[in-house]
Formats: sequence, structure tokens, C-alpha cells
Amino acid sequence: MQDAIIAIEDARFYNHRGIDPAGLLRAVYRNIRSGKVVEGGSTITQQLAKNVYLEQNRTAGRKIREIFLAVQLERNHTKREILEIYLNRIYFSQGAYGIEARIYFDKPASGLSLAESAMLAGIPRAPSACNPISNFSEAKRRQSAVLDRMAELGMISRERAQAAKSGEVRLLQKPFAVKKAPYFTSEIVREFEKDRPCGSETLYSDGLSIYTTLDLKIQEAAEKVLSEGLNKYNRDLEGALVAIDPRTGEIRAMVGSNNHGESQLNRSLAKVQLGSAFKPVLYAAALEKGYTAGTTIICEPANYQLENGSYEPEDFHEGCHNRPFTLKEALYTSDNIVAVKLNRLVGPSVTAAYAKKWASIPT
Repeated sequence: MQDAIIAIEDARFYNHRGIDPAGLLRAVYRNIRSGKVVEGGSTITQQLAKNVYLEQNRTAGRKIREIFLAVQLERNHTKREILEIYLNRIYFSQGAYGIEARIYFDKPASGLSLAESAMLAGIPRAPSACNPISNFSEAKRRQSAVLDRMAELGMISRERAQAAKSGEVRLLQKPFAVKKAPYFTSEIVREFEKDRPCGSETLYSDGLSIYTTLDLKIQEAAEKVLSEGLNKYNRDLEGALVAIDPRTGEIRAMVGSNNHGESQLNRSLAKVQLGSAFKPVLYAAALEKGYTAGTTIICEPANYQLENGSYEPEDFHEGCHNRPFTLKEALYTSDNIVAVKLNRLVGPSVTAAYAKKWASIPT
């Protein structure tokens, strides 16, 4: 693990005294060629100084202080001590700090294989994008880069690097998850990191306090009621729940799925078809056009010719009811066939216009 992190982060670690002029010049050259920052040029000692003592904003003054502190660290600590402190403080994503966090592999650092060490070494440069839980393919790409660099530096043979690349990496079956409101917390983190070049570094190393609208008591109740409600019918069912204060619009609870450990997809924010959620708009348009809650429409088989074929609406569990429905009954039973017939009677353009009008109403 020590070789892997040195290879990818600071190949001349044992040869410099805190700063590496050659590495810095190389980084400047590559950044100028690419037209953007693609390499930082900071040594492991500089990274440690920055994470322990400094703020994360990228300024010339901070860089000068970083270099000064790195030199002081080298004067007062051995290379082994600096590397040990670095590995015990570095951020590996998923809320894990230090190489002994054991959130990806259930083993101590001393028991990590070459393939596992290389995968972990690839995470710190971009924790949110390169961890194997969020993006396994990117984690594998970074692992290959680390192994290639180790072979290039003579730390391992090309054959051993290739074997590690093709070898299986067994992640923990149940990945680490934030215990309290994981979906809400993930959205807060995403919002914080958005449009902030140093968002991740600031968030995980500056000791920030972020105040939100979440109510943990309501959150716990929401998680419980969703899980019990879904499991009552089928343990494989998925769902989501969001509780919002209607007076302020503040989110009090957010549950993105039945089990965060099995699925990190936040279904409360996922883009899905509106489905039956659009029916109230249709019925409201019908009422505005003169229909009433007592208006009757028969639920019976119907076939509509479209440009690309025919369409036969069906109700839940297929088929139809073959009887009259009042609009009130059709709405609360979410009858599909009646809704399709009503939309044709009202006029699709009228329904669409009402939907646009409704969507433009300020909340």
C-alpha cells in the first residue's frame, strides 16, 4: 500500500525534502499544455500540510504557506512518520478516513493485496468519482494507472501488474452507508460540491458544520413507515418518501429507497414517467370545462388508431371493469380507460394547456 500511494501521488517522496521542484515544473508544463489544471505537483508532505493546517482555497498565499509547512514537517519527522500520518488521515470517500477504515475490504491495511492496495491508492485524488462503490469502472481504471506506474518505477514487474489488473477484487457485500438520512445527506454533499473546485477537500477536511431543514424524528418515522408498508406486500418492492413543510417548502424527511445498503439510487429525485400522478390535472381541466364529479363514463374496451399503430388502454391487472364510473370514482380508483376517454372528450390540447397553466402557478 505504501508503494502504491507513493507511485501515484509522489514518486520522488524519498528523495525530496518536502517539495519536489522537478514534479512542480512537470505539473506546470502539463497544465499549460492541457489548458486546465490536470496535475497538482504537490508532494505527499505538502498534501499532509494542507490537510492538517490549511484551508482548501487555491491561492498563491496558501501555496507558499503549504511549502513552508512541508519543509518544517520534513525537518521534524522521518519519511516513515510522514507517510504513516498521511495514510492515517487521507480521505477514501464514503465517509472513511485513513487506510484502516475497512469499508471496501474487511481486512487491516497489512492484509491488503496488491490489487486492493492499487484500487485504494487511486481514490484520494478524486474520492467521490473514483471509489469502487459509486463508480467501479472508474475505480478499475485508476487501479490500472497505479499498477502501471508501480511497474514503470520498478516497484513490481509488468507481469505482476497485469496479474493484479485481471485478478478479482472482492468488495464488502454491504457497502458503508451514512446511518442517518443517507439520501438526504448525499444530496447535501452533492449540492455543496457543485460549482466548487475544492468542494470535496473543504467538506472532508475543514471540519464544517452544515445546518439543514431535516428533522431526525420525522426522518426515522418516514424510514420506518416506508419499509413496513412495502415489506407488508412484497420485500422486493421499492419506493420513496419525501416530507415537506407546506408553509416553507423545507424538506423534513427524505427516503430514497427501501434499503440504502442495497440501492443508492434516490428514487425521490429520479426522473420517471408521471403516470397516474398526472390524472388530477386531467380531471381538474375537465371540471373547468363543465364536467362534474357525477359525470358518468363507461369503462369498457376501447381501441385508438395512432400514427405508429393502435392503442388499447387497460386497467390494473389488465382488462377493464365493463361498467359506468362517475368521475369521482374513476379518479380515486385511478381508472386508466376512463381517463383516456375523458382526455379525448376534453381534448388533449385543452389538457396540455391546463397542465402548463397549473405548472406556472407559484407555490
